[in-house]
Formats: sequence, C-alpha cells, structure tokens
Amino acid sequence: MVKSRSIWILGMAVVVAASTGPAEAQTLQGNSSPPAILQRRPLPPAPVQWQAVLDRLARVRASRQGPGVVARLVKSELDKTELPVLLPREGVLDTAKAKLMSFGDAYALDLPQAKGVHITAYGNRTFLPAPAGAVSRRPITRLKDVAEDIRITQMEDGWTATFSRYGMVYSLDVSCDDAAAPECKTDGYLKTVITQFDDVGLGARAQAEAERFRANANQTGSLVDQLTKSFRDLTKGG
Repeated sequence: MVKSRSIWILGMAVVVAASTGPAEAQTLQGNSSPPAILQRRPLPPAPVQWQAVLDRLARVRASRQGPGVVARLVKSELDKTELPVLLPREGVLDTAKAKLMSFGDAYALDLPQAKGVHITAYGNRTFLPAPAGAVSRRPITRLKDVAEDIRITQMEDGWTATFSRYGMVYSLDVSCDDAAAPECKTDGYLKTVITQFDDVGLGARAQAEAERFRANANQTGSLVDQLTKSFRDLTKGG
C-alpha cells in the first residue's frame, strides 16, 4: 500500500510518497512502477533591496527607544533568516509572545493578541512569478503612511493582506477565534496592523549579506569618485 503525505510550508506543497508492505517489495523486484514524487523545484533567492533596508533601519533606530521587538525573538531563528523580518513598532500591538519560525528563505512570525485575535506575518524570498494579469485583477488598497500597494482578501475567520517590500513578498493575516469579533468583522483592524509594521530586523545571515552590499557599494562609489576626479583633472589640463 502506498501512502502519500503533503507538507505545506508557507503556501508551497511538497508531496512526499512513502511505500510500505507488499507494494514496496514489488517495486524493488521491478514488478510495478515506483510512486511518483512531486518536489518543489529550487528557486534562486530574489535580490533584496539592501540600501532601502539599511536606510529604514537607521531611521527606525534613531527614533525608537530600546532594541524593539527583535530582542524578543529567538536568536537562532532570526540568525538563519535570509531576508529582512518586518516587525511592528512597540506600543500598539501586543508583542510579549512574539514567536518567529524561520525556513531560511522564508519565515512566519506569530503575534497572539487578546480575546482570541491572532496576527501572523509571513515573508518569502523565493517565489514563483504569477501569470500575466493574475495579480493585477485583484483590487489594491492604498494606506496612509504606507508606500506599497496592498491587496486585501477576506478569509473565513479574518483577513489577509499581501504586498511587496524591499523586493520581497510579505503578507499579514488577522484571524479571530470568534468570527464576529470587531477585529475580524471588517478589514479596518488589519489596515491598522499594516501601518504598525514599519520596523525591520536582521539576523546574522541577512546582516552579513547587507554588509557585503555596503562594502561593494562603497568600493563602487570610491571608483566613481576617482574617475570623476581624473576626468576633471583632464578637463582642466585641456
């Protein structure tokens, strides 16, 4: 008997087939075809807009007091995350029980709130391009103080929003144990949550990549300055 099991990770399914009993023996003897295994094709990570990340991080650090929500995350999970982790500012949302689960090129951040309200944030660095026009058909929302176009969809138990920032794909889910709760009756609470996610955290892997980007940018800038100075010297000499 062949048993198959689907594993869902951030919306991507990997079907793992395992064979046991007589079917396995038949496969080994060549009497039947082996079970098909559907695997996710590895995708190269999308390039992060590191300059925008570093600029935002500098502005937020200058305005906030203390390390922020990033200090509450498990360091080992944060350090293996290869993309910027979007975080809420302190003060509006309850971040006491913030829990990060990282898959390297993707992550999920759980933020339990009071009265059975759940906020879950996702980030993904490897994603499949959508067919032409598939995304554009969905209506977009513009929020005050949020630069990105937001696509909001209602779920059975709440709302979800998807957007792109720093070249990555992010989404925010708000769900409620009680579907009639004020936080889930309309998308108003979700919109408030989105405006709070303007902080960013970098683990060891992401920080190392950001530093490499900074070093290359500085080297390129120095070369441009040298070429500009040489051109000016030649012009003056003429």
